[in-house]
Amino acid sequence: MNSVDFFKCLSNEIRMTIVEVVLESEMISVTEISDQLKLKQSTVSHHLAILRKTGIIKNTKHGTWVYYSISSELKNIIRDLLVEVGKLN
Repeated sequence: MNSVDFFKCLSNEIRMTIVEVVLESEMISVTEISDQLKLKQSTVSHHLAILRKTGIIKNTKHGTWVYYSISSELKNIIRDLLVEVGKLN
């Protein structure tokens, strides 16, 4: 992934909010994200697919459930960026 793709992906407000929710939750399902953000599951799934394609988010299957988390190599970078812009404490 190059830096342009990374920042382009995060420039969408919904995707940025999803990243914040996933970062705070460690592992979370699309249903839980949808409920927290009060968005349709199809909308969240669409944005998760883009985040996965970019490599920001990874998914893990447990039985019939799929859980999402921030890619381990990007977790600290994203957390630091959010702290710098005042989105996280």
